[in-house]
Amino acid sequence: MTDTKTTSREASILKKYFTTDGRATRPEYWAMIIITSVVTALALMLLAIEAVTPILIALIAFIAIIWYSMATSIRRLNDCGLNPWWILAILIPWVGGVFSIVIGCLSSKD
Repeated sequence: MTDTKTTSREASILKKYFTTDGRATRPEYWAMIIITSVVTALALMLLAIEAVTPILIALIAFIAIIWYSMATSIRRLNDCGLNPWWILAILIPWVGGVFSIVIGCLSSKD
């Protein structure tokens, strides 16, 4: 028998990672960077297998990674007191990488 409090808490934690509402702390942002790096590496390994199923799994993983990283980055921008539209700076070559590091290091605004 599962505990309903635990199940609802786990569901709210998972829901938090795919929403743009709220704030993301620095540790949460850096955890997202690590998690997406690992999942991306695994998905790229799946692409090396030339079959339909692994490619579909990798595609679904890439879509989830993009949404998860965008949502967490927007919440991090909210936490830093910046406009969420700054997320578009990540799309600029070279600037995007530097910008990701900068928003990961900025302190939270109250």
